[in-house]
Amino acid sequence: MVGKQDSAQVLIEVWHASQPECFDLAREIWGQFAVVSRNDQHAFPGLVVYEATPSIPLQYPDPRLPELDRHQFIVSMLVKWEEMNVPNSNTPSVPTH
Repeated sequence: MVGKQDSAQVLIEVWHASQPECFDLAREIWGQFAVVSRNDQHAFPGLVVYEATPSIPLQYPDPRLPELDRHQFIVSMLVKWEEMNVPNSNTPSVPTH
């Protein structure tokens, strides 16, 4: 049984001088996220991932770097929710109930 859960989203962006190589790199990273929950729920230190669903990598030109090609995609994840205390911070901790 899965305990408390939370959803998280991660934006992945890849730049390269070559469009085909940029897409290939984005696709390689996409594949690594696609197998996270099936192969290793603890792939990210300190985070238990129950499910990771990456969107399709899309070409998204960067107006600040027109000489480079950019691809990006979003990974939606279902993760184990845990209270987080940040030492030496004025931010209150997340309530436990």
